[in-house]
Amino acid sequence: MKLLTPQSLLQIDEELKLRLIHLMLILESVVSVITLVMSCFRAAEIGFSPRDMVQMTLVCILLLVTVSRHQLSISSQFIFLLVFNFIVLNAGLLTLGPLAGSVFFLFLTCFMVALCGNRRWLYGFFLFSTAYLVLVAYLITSQTVVMNNNIHRLLYNVPHWAVYITCLLLVLMISGISLISYRERTQSLLKQMVQQNKDIAWFAEHDQLTGLKNFRALQRHAQLIEADLSSALLFIDLDGFKAVNDSYGHDAGDECLRQVARRLTQIFGEFGVCCRHGGDEFLVLVSAPQGLMLLAPLAQKCLNSLAQPIEFEQRRLQVGASIGIAINKHNQLPLEALRRQADAAMYQAKKRGKGCFVNHGVETSNCAMSDAQASPCKQNQAA
Repeated sequence: MKLLTPQSLLQIDEELKLRLIHLMLILESVVSVITLVMSCFRAAEIGFSPRDMVQMTLVCILLLVTVSRHQLSISSQFIFLLVFNFIVLNAGLLTLGPLAGSVFFLFLTCFMVALCGNRRWLYGFFLFSTAYLVLVAYLITSQTVVMNNNIHRLLYNVPHWAVYITCLLLVLMISGISLISYRERTQSLLKQMVQQNKDIAWFAEHDQLTGLKNFRALQRHAQLIEADLSSALLFIDLDGFKAVNDSYGHDAGDECLRQVARRLTQIFGEFGVCCRHGGDEFLVLVSAPQGLMLLAPLAQKCLNSLAQPIEFEQRRLQVGASIGIAINKHNQLPLEALRRQADAAMYQAKKRGKGCFVNHGVETSNCAMSDAQASPCKQNQAA
């Protein structure tokens, strides 16, 4: 999914405006041709006028602009439509008055300005339209502009009503289709932004390689543990991981980390939260009472599981782990202090021969190792 940035959103907005203007050009061209034919039938009954000649000229220009629309800029097309609609409106009002179907082009122009312009443009258009309509009304009522002598016959003229209804439908069609297209595109962008925000939130709290939570997410989880409840933190450091990276490359190392993450999730998933701390280090925060009771068996199960070979490209990769455990009784320590204790215990496990776990502040530890746990580095080198 393409990342939505302020620049890309502005570009999408411009592309949407261009699509809507192209749609208006095409629809106005189609309907204008139909309207022109109807106007010719109407003129045959009430007589031709300069208005009809103007209409023919405008339709030809509109068709030319529509055909060459891809070579014109968005501002050029927008200005052309404004001028075209105003000329059509003016020609209709000054000859047929409010009976002219072109009066609907005023509403269409208003819709275009609102869709492609800004608030200042729209207010300016309102002022201009008000002044223009008042002027036309004055010119007609004062008989400064002489209307068509046969205008009264338009009420019973079928071609005129066909033109009138066609113009009305044109405005409704263009406005409706443009608005629904704009809404559909806006809704699509909103869905993309919602998904993008979810992805950003996920990546902010998870390790991208393994899918485990990161330390920041672990801190947030630790803050949710009630004050009177105990918890434990396991600091897991892989043994022999560097040998895997050096011998088989980073792809093999990445596969090791992913497999380790899956095994940790299977073992500790129902008892706490697993976290990749960085490199080949993992943290597990156990807060479930049952998990605390089974802490030693779970740690041993973890050692046994991580000691199992990892299949990669017909090779058997061998790693082990050393685990340090720190207990947080009644949630008295912050997570960072608990991490330092678990880290110190993990280094004690390393010193005692690796492949074992050590409880912080406890002399006894489990350092019984299988052959696989004892020397993962040597096994990788031998492979």
